[in-house]
Amino acid sequence: MQTPPDDYAPPYAREAILEHLEDLEDTYLAEQTLERLRRGDEATHSLDDVDNYLEF
Repeated sequence: MQTPPDDYAPPYAREAILEHLEDLEDTYLAEQTLERLRRGDEATHSLDDVDNYLEF
């Protein structure tokens, strides 16, 4: 994705737009992960399992 040139928008507006785009991407990725979890394509692990695996 191309970002607008620096002189296209004030710095605060440009920063707000870029932050919003990052938030949208995070939401999209979270929704994709949730969908994989619902389908059973994504594994989950309990904290106890992780602790045991890492030998804490």
